[in-house]
Amino acid sequence: MAVKYTERKKNQSLFDIWSKEELESTNYTLERSNGSDSLENVKEETKMSYNAKNAEEGKGSNLPKDEILVGVITNIEDGKVKDFIPESAVEGWKGDVNSPAINLNLDITVEKGETKTVEKLTQMFTYISENGKTIYSSRSNLGKYNTKYGKLPEVGDQVKVITDEHGYGKIKIE
Repeated sequence: MAVKYTERKKNQSLFDIWSKEELESTNYTLERSNGSDSLENVKEETKMSYNAKNAEEGKGSNLPKDEILVGVITNIEDGKVKDFIPESAVEGWKGDVNSPAINLNLDITVEKGETKTVEKLTQMFTYISENGKTIYSSRSNLGKYNTKYGKLPEVGDQVKVITDEHGYGKIKIE
């Protein structure tokens, strides 16, 4: 959610502060909810502008193509599948979007000549939660991670990241 900070006087409506033109030019919308127009109700909208005559293919990933790199897990988020996939992918998801999952955030240092850059990568693993225990099968991605690295993922783990012909990466677990 994008937030625009504006000073306002007590009981002054945000509708009085932000002009319609300003809202339109900055891709913000403001919704009234039960008479309130608090900053929590400010949302950023994506304005669509399909133009077949002015289009180009995106560059994709910044990772090198067809390589094995080293990544470091910097953060592990715990939640449900639907917390980690785009809203547009929820409907087409093959499994249960309410299944417990972890989302691993990695930093990958890429060297190009004398230049070093740090690229980000995320990868999600699902599991089953029973009585406070994390349950996984040996055929699941979490099980394959455990087989490959001898333990479950933890912050600070160094892992191998394999990239495809387009430069998109994933943790090497097989």
